[in-house]
Amino acid sequence: MVACTPLLDISAQTTSASGTYTYTYEVNSGYSDNSGYDVAWAKRTVIQKPDSSYLTQYFDELGQGISTVVTDLIPSNGSAKTWVTRVERDSTTGYVKEVRMPDNLDISSPPAYVHSTAAMPSYTGDGLVRVFTRESTGDLTGFVTVQTYKKGTSGTAYYERATSWDATTLTKVLNTDVKVVRPLVAVNRPIPSGSCYERLGTMWNPRLPSMR
Repeated sequence: MVACTPLLDISAQTTSASGTYTYTYEVNSGYSDNSGYDVAWAKRTVIQKPDSSYLTQYFDELGQGISTVVTDLIPSNGSAKTWVTRVERDSTTGYVKEVRMPDNLDISSPPAYVHSTAAMPSYTGDGLVRVFTRESTGDLTGFVTVQTYKKGTSGTAYYERATSWDATTLTKVLNTDVKVVRPLVAVNRPIPSGSCYERLGTMWNPRLPSMR
């Protein structure tokens, strides 16, 4: 993660029947718009909810959502309890390649999440990590073909789901050929392992019910 972010003098409020939501917009001073896709976060929005909890939503340079952080206090407070879902995107394509669930946040050296630097360290051998393999060529480039899960970022990957795609094409001859591709799911095969890790997903770890 890169270092960080002056607070912009921009805020907004919305009021609903259940209370007021306050939005604060921040930019990453360490972000640089290089050629190609940059994995560094570019902007984030901090939302104060009516119950006084906070949601921090990170965005990349294209405005795509990446990691989210829920805290019981303002996120810059080092004493805040955190609920972090870290999203990793491919450095070439920008597609999501990993989702690291809240129990994967490394809390061995508190505070685990540091708002000023956007640090979100991950356990290598603990916590649920979901990994996505995608089609790399042709009309179906970017579509997820295999989903696996593992314990920690360095754990053994186990198959969770495999999807086969069929690309039906329609071609209309005008001055040039125009091809319209309509991807269809041909086979969507869940792969049960019989383990509670597989069946319960993020709830496999008893530490999860409380924020940290």
